[in-house]
Amino acid sequence: MGTRAGARRFAKAAFRLATQQAVQEDFVDRLQGLVRAFRELRGFRHLMATRRIPIEKKMEFLQTAYAGILSELEFGVLQLLLERNMGLQLPAVGRAVARLAQAEGATLAVMVTAPQRQSPEELQALEERISKETGRPTRVSSRVDASLLGGIRLRLGNILIDGSLSRRLALMKEQLA
Repeated sequence: MGTRAGARRFAKAAFRLATQQAVQEDFVDRLQGLVRAFRELRGFRHLMATRRIPIEKKMEFLQTAYAGILSELEFGVLQLLLERNMGLQLPAVGRAVARLAQAEGATLAVMVTAPQRQSPEELQALEERISKETGRPTRVSSRVDASLLGGIRLRLGNILIDGSLSRRLALMKEQLA
């Protein structure tokens, strides 16, 4: 069951458990953190992919590394992924869980990328405006990317709105070429 369909079925079951435990938003947030770690940390990807390390040892390491951060639900998801040789499917499971959460009317996750750190007041104002426009509760998080030069880039679920200066310059360059 290492396919995309398998990842979707796995995500549905995990999300159903999170719903039964009334921890959907926390579960989605923590799972997205694991997906970011998977994408950014080569060692974490290797741990999830390798078959050379016994699952028990992998789980010991994960429980030590993520003690106090992950709940039993996330540890259970990781263990099941490893037992089914689906460690590399973690990003697909994370995407499917995020889609399920959005479909259930859960909070809309918004990622703000800007060239400098945004103040809590700016993020709060943006969160309120997006909530008003979409009619859904919103959860805004931010990150810094100095290569944007100015402006911001918003990711609302799977929609990207690029209002950055670097994007505008690229468009101007295309028009002049």
